[in-house]
Amino acid sequence: MTADALAPALLRAIADRLAGRLGIPVELASLGGIDAPPAILIRHGGVAHLFAPQSAASADDRDPAAPDASAAAGRPAVIVVANELPAATRAELRQRGTAHADAAGAAWLRLPGLLVDLDPASDGSAPRRRGRPRQSGDRAATASRPLVNPFSDASGLVLRALLRDPDRTWSQKELTEATELSVGHVSDTIKSLSALHHVFESGGKRGKSIRLANPARLLLDWARKVDRPGPASHVFYMDAPLDAREALLVDAFDTPDLAGRWALTLHAAGRHLAPHVVQDRLHAYVAADRIDAATARLEDEFFLARVPADRPDQGNIHLLAPHDARGTFVDATMIDGVPVVSPVQLFLDLVHWPLRGSEGASALIRGRLGEQLHLDPDARRALLAHVA
Repeated sequence: MTADALAPALLRAIADRLAGRLGIPVELASLGGIDAPPAILIRHGGVAHLFAPQSAASADDRDPAAPDASAAAGRPAVIVVANELPAATRAELRQRGTAHADAAGAAWLRLPGLLVDLDPASDGSAPRRRGRPRQSGDRAATASRPLVNPFSDASGLVLRALLRDPDRTWSQKELTEATELSVGHVSDTIKSLSALHHVFESGGKRGKSIRLANPARLLLDWARKVDRPGPASHVFYMDAPLDAREALLVDAFDTPDLAGRWALTLHAAGRHLAPHVVQDRLHAYVAADRIDAATARLEDEFFLARVPADRPDQGNIHLLAPHDARGTFVDATMIDGVPVVSPVQLFLDLVHWPLRGSEGASALIRGRLGEQLHLDPDARRALLAHVA
């Protein structure tokens, strides 16, 4: 089976064509695996029916006399898909009782109380293509050119909103309000995410619904695009245990200009969100336009010793200016009286951190982050395999 045979762009075209011809909701839905192709979901009679796509070549290997028992076994039924199924192939699949559909509009499948038997569209709503048959890879190649970088700092605000509530169906207006971005940027970000198969879109001209396809796959793809936290530009040493150093920062940064502008990260945050790795160094983000004032306060009012710039390893309080000035502090929370970055931000920071960062990221997946993303055991194992 080739990758193009089940290209998400082809599946989306088939789902849209079915929805238009049947007049009932048809969309794509994740089957759970990070690399698994999406399923086709048809809603009829108040029930959601899942069909797992299969290429025509794979269907040829099945026993012609064997009916599809997947649905009876509680699994998605098989549906054979293609850019265009020849009439002879459709007739053979129909005789077998195998559901099938193509991008030209042909479809045959059974639902409780409904038999779908459609020939290729010839009603003018979907003109047949002329010239050479378009390959599924052509559509995928066109769709894979993002309009904007969906992993930029600004677009990251959309990702944070989607990952904050992974089961929610959003409207573009709701995402615009949640992120305080322009309508155009949110629209372009969603189009880019859709082209990369990270979100499903459904609906028409009156407004589209947007739903996250696979939170684990989106988070992993995002982590591959971002840099790890840079070296701390402001390093101090304090002869005191970690709890005392945290308490000092809370006291020192208890000023209006630093409210919501600093938070623990890396293993210092991990011990509050997912205790696993014990490390004595305390890392905290401070907004770039506040970090100099925060440093001066630690030196002048709390008499902390500044560590020479060429010897950062001698320090145990490391202040970092965030790469992402807009998103780093989004969803930061107070835990045990200390501000801590969100589980999503902490994962992005830890996953590339050289000092036991993958261990900390794995602990997050098993705990707080896995719970937030509603990952089942199989999805957690798949994500852990990519992090380790």
